[in-house]
Amino acid sequence: MKKSVLILAAVPLFLIGCKTPPKIDLADYSPIAIVSVYSNSSLPWYSKDGEKNPESALVTSDLNRVIEKNNPEYQTVQSRIDEAAHILENCLSENGVSLVGMDAVRNTTVYGSGFNKFYQQATTSTAADGYMVLDYNGNARNRSIARESGAGGTLFAEFIFQKQKIQNGLFDLNVAAKVTMKVYVADSTGKKLLYKTYRGLSPESIPYDNGNWDRGTLVTFFPGVVESVVNAFVIDYCGLDL
Repeated sequence: MKKSVLILAAVPLFLIGCKTPPKIDLADYSPIAIVSVYSNSSLPWYSKDGEKNPESALVTSDLNRVIEKNNPEYQTVQSRIDEAAHILENCLSENGVSLVGMDAVRNTTVYGSGFNKFYQQATTSTAADGYMVLDYNGNARNRSIARESGAGGTLFAEFIFQKQKIQNGLFDLNVAAKVTMKVYVADSTGKKLLYKTYRGLSPESIPYDNGNWDRGTLVTFFPGVVESVVNAFVIDYCGLDL
């Protein structure tokens, strides 16, 4: 029986993902527990080094947040990752992957760990509402989460939000929204099923003029890019016959 992908937005992006879908269908591991969805807490300029360490291009501190409190790029940090989590959850559930309820995930030993609660105060990353910032390392830990929540698999998603200068003609520059999504999925035993990276660049851009650009408009480009990288992931790993 054919499944049909939920295309959340028809956005023609410059997208890099899997060219040949692997023989993995996440529905076979349902219900999936989405354990962590998080992002960087700033909106730095894109660079190859910056993608590895997205906070390195712009120091994130309480003082910096106060200074930038009227900057839309900072004002939307939480809502940006909240929306990304919502898009990921919806796209998976609409395409044959059932999800473990977040209450079951929050009741696991990992979420109740004092160390992990402390880490949330120390990290410079921002978790989506209801989630913790947790990396995917640790087969035993992932196995424990799956067992305690009743999941057939665990999923971790990291989003890196950046802005990128692009050439506009011979002499002008524009600014576009760039999204990198890193997804890790393990089975119920904690064994890795996949770890993939997807990148998208918004087709829309705004003029960059002598160090100035419309920050308020730029941030509106991100949801469409998130939708497209999530769709690419779902097409690859949800057994879709397109």
